[in-house]
Amino acid sequence: MSDEHFKMGEVEADKENYAGAIECFNKVIQTQNEETKKDFVILHHKRRAECYYKLNNYVEALKDLNQAISKGFDVTESEKYFFMLNHCKLQSDLDNVIDNIERQGLLHSSWDCHRRAMLLKGIRYANIFIGKGIRERSQSADRNKGNRKH
Repeated sequence: MSDEHFKMGEVEADKENYAGAIECFNKVIQTQNEETKKDFVILHHKRRAECYYKLNNYVEALKDLNQAISKGFDVTESEKYFFMLNHCKLQSDLDNVIDNIERQGLLHSSWDCHRRAMLLKGIRYANIFIGKGIRERSQSADRNKGNRKH
């Protein structure tokens, strides 16, 4: 059953239906136990992390990447996942900083926190845009490497 859900998740991800793919991968991950092979656990978390990442849900993507790393995945072996991990860390931290500044602005409006939070949001959106371009170049490089092996 979990193999079937994993294949369905792959199909949904290929169709860019990332929310649907996440649902499928959730079902796969929920059925894992101590007897599930470590490589499969890592693969499932990596694939779900990619879907969260495509939806700009950096917190959840980071959780899945960290889960894969805790099971033995060496993120430094993959340019794509290394970039994804660090971009998620950057965005997650930036989101936390913005939230904190906005909360502070509600308490002390004289500090002009709203304007500063808006500036940081601009940086966040620029990072998303830049990250998308780098992500596309990285995926293109991955495809080119695959073509050279044949």
